[in-house]
Amino acid sequence: MAEGELSRRLKMTGSALMLVIGISFYWGYGLAYGEWNIFSPGNDGVYSIVVFFAGIGALGILLFRKRPAGQ
Repeated sequence: MAEGELSRRLKMTGSALMLVIGISFYWGYGLAYGEWNIFSPGNDGVYSIVVFFAGIGALGILLFRKRPAGQ
């Protein structure tokens, strides 16, 4: 396995982990507090954390899903 391929796989794994953390945080908070409404006032901090982790994870997956040309 080439050095570039290992790096891409590590980035893809890290991105998938970030996505899972974001979804798990949302799910855990919803179960713990029974609050699933994203538009409810007072939950801005929780959902900003979810959007950050899930957004970074999804963006990373989109960026590193394919091998670069020439490999």
